[in-house]
Amino acid sequence: MKNTKKLLSLVLALVMLLGVVAPLSVFAEAPVGDIKETDIQDTKPNPTPVIVHKLQADSYTGVPDKGYPHNGGKLDQTQLDKLGTNVKELDGVTFTYYKLTDYTQFKKFLDAPGSYNTTKLVEAQGLTKAGTITTAGGQGATASLTEDGYYWFVESKKPDTVSSSIAVPFGISIPVMNQIKVGDHEPGTVYLKTVHVYPKNVTGTEPTPKKTVGNEVNMNESHNVGDPQKWYLQATIPANIADYEKFILNDVFFKGLTYKGNVKVYLGYDGITSGEVSLTGGTDYTIVQPAVDKHFTKEIDSTTEVPADEKFSITLTEAGIKKLAANYQTVKDAAKGKEVKLYATVDTVINEDAKMGTNIPNTFDLTFKTKSGEDKNKKPDTPPTVNTGGKKFVKVSESEVTKTLAGAVFELYDGKTQIKWTQALIDANQAAITAGKFASDANGTTLTAATVGQPIYLMSDANGLFEIKGLEYSSWKKTKLDGSEETITHDYKIKEVKFPKGYAGNKGETIYNFTVDANSYNGGPKETHDAQGNMLVKNKDLTIPPTGGIGTAIFGVAGIALMGGAFAAIKKRSAEEE
Repeated sequence: MKNTKKLLSLVLALVMLLGVVAPLSVFAEAPVGDIKETDIQDTKPNPTPVIVHKLQADSYTGVPDKGYPHNGGKLDQTQLDKLGTNVKELDGVTFTYYKLTDYTQFKKFLDAPGSYNTTKLVEAQGLTKAGTITTAGGQGATASLTEDGYYWFVESKKPDTVSSSIAVPFGISIPVMNQIKVGDHEPGTVYLKTVHVYPKNVTGTEPTPKKTVGNEVNMNESHNVGDPQKWYLQATIPANIADYEKFILNDVFFKGLTYKGNVKVYLGYDGITSGEVSLTGGTDYTIVQPAVDKHFTKEIDSTTEVPADEKFSITLTEAGIKKLAANYQTVKDAAKGKEVKLYATVDTVINEDAKMGTNIPNTFDLTFKTKSGEDKNKKPDTPPTVNTGGKKFVKVSESEVTKTLAGAVFELYDGKTQIKWTQALIDANQAAITAGKFASDANGTTLTAATVGQPIYLMSDANGLFEIKGLEYSSWKKTKLDGSEETITHDYKIKEVKFPKGYAGNKGETIYNFTVDANSYNGGPKETHDAQGNMLVKNKDLTIPPTGGIGTAIFGVAGIALMGGAFAAIKKRSAEEE
């Protein structure tokens, strides 16, 4: 009878150890624990110390959900290293354990561990907790089990950075006998003084959101109105992504932008050119987005709710999260040290509502939750921006700068390229078109309706004013993937093709260079601009000085005097000759 009980204890121990305790590597040479003569005894220990070593790792090598067999011995670091990547003890994990009623209940729990993986689920079976332990000091946590029988351990608390669990919950039958031959002791003939178990977690830092424009690292772009910009919504993917149940990318676009869509969602890393894992809308994620060509109306400083038809979000489905988990390690290996991220790219254009020289920001946030955690929300430290600019001019007399001139006509150039109307430029400049600040040709015919593709002719109005809105900044810096900066430049100029009546330009072509930047539409250097920030464009006065006045009188008097003197001389000479 005694031998029968020993055999039953051995069988139960094997069931426990093979089923849910201490998963190990898939390799045949995987460590199962060292048991020495000093680790065993002939009599049953009382209590039996069960040391729970909670392991954490970036990943494990081929470990199934229920783990691989272990014999209850202790593993050294060399053996732990064979289990996966960066394997070490994890502190701060709390286990609650329960004494089960009998083997039937034990077998029931073993067959469906997922149905009994929380204190609530276990206590719903009428059980009362036997104790609580928390891992600390890199040495695990010890439960001293004084009664023989069956015990069930659940993970009741863990750090936020830990979620995916392997071989948790687990059961154990006390006492535990030797599973392997130790010295001269055959299996099942002696007792383990201390039992070591090794449930595991996959650890990962919390996801971090980031948003860029133009590429995965750049934070600012300048554009002509109507030019597209591509936004990169990003979130780092933790190694334990498999245990997340919520992952949502939320974006808010501001007034001055128009939605263009072209959404693409994928798993990858900065600069990836191939090998990204594409996610499929409707299967891997759901999307809320505005209609294409929707003009956003939210003001930069607004605190009001985003209108329903302007909301944008990407929500991963359960299938999408599983796809990330299944492909995480492959992408990480290819990334060679770069962070693995989820990306969602989306296009907008700057529209006529943009304020010249004012950055249009984009806000972005990430909402996430692990299966055992709470909802969390994070925002990037710095939002990306886009901008566009313009220039205002005033036509004046060179000799009298307070005198403004109407009717001057100018062609608009970027370098040697004459700038032509686009629909976005027409929309942005419509107020100035209506105000008569553009011509339809070089002859100064007032423009009433601009045509896409036709050259732009600026024309000074009755107050000498003219302007252009919606141009990319003359100089701005873009950050490349390697962190270096590329300077983008434009050489803007206006060429005067029709002068105001009574005025002329300089010798040769009359060209005026100008700069577009954050201040060019609303201000500029005092020496070249008027008080309103309009760039002074001067013309030479061709008018001949009028007759009369003291100047001509002097010449008249002098002429009469000369004529009188000549008459007197002639008369005198005639008298002498007689």
